[in-house]
Amino acid sequence: MANEPIPVYVFTGFLESGKTKFIQDILADPNFTENERTVLLLCEEGIEEYDEKWLLHYGTALVPIESEDRLTPNILKRVEQKYQPDRILVEYNGMWKLEKLMQDLQAMLDASPLTNHGTNIVQLASFGDSSINILISAYLLTNVYAEFLQMQNDLNLNIMDIMQADGVDFAFPSTSVYIEKN
Repeated sequence: MANEPIPVYVFTGFLESGKTKFIQDILADPNFTENERTVLLLCEEGIEEYDEKWLLHYGTALVPIESEDRLTPNILKRVEQKYQPDRILVEYNGMWKLEKLMQDLQAMLDASPLTNHGTNIVQLASFGDSSINILISAYLLTNVYAEFLQMQNDLNLNIMDIMQADGVDFAFPSTSVYIEKN
């Protein structure tokens, strides 16, 4: 068993999307938990919380991971040595990538010679039906319309570059057209 790989199950989703409840249901399922040791790496704390006594009843140790940079191969090796798990569950924080993106966008705006410093805003504005809406606002240092359009274009391209570098993609809407045969 010492050389066998340890299965790692990663649960992702938006905040309050039901990851915790789903993991609790899995752990309570006797077909999943048969006297095996499980480690649960908790990367976010939502409204639903884990009862550590309940987890221990199902042979599960809870290990909080406070930030994305703490989830490293080294921490996984220490978890393996300390708990000797048969499997690892990860309740991943789906907002970590978004937080880094927002920090990088704010830094880009603040460093830009095109913007009026102190007026730049990057914030999570709202949740749409199938989107996360981020407000990006900056006052540009020009009153000439052609210059404004060029600055806006340059900043938008910078935003797209930062998103790509941070591994965030655009989901463009699509439409399917069906043509009936007669």
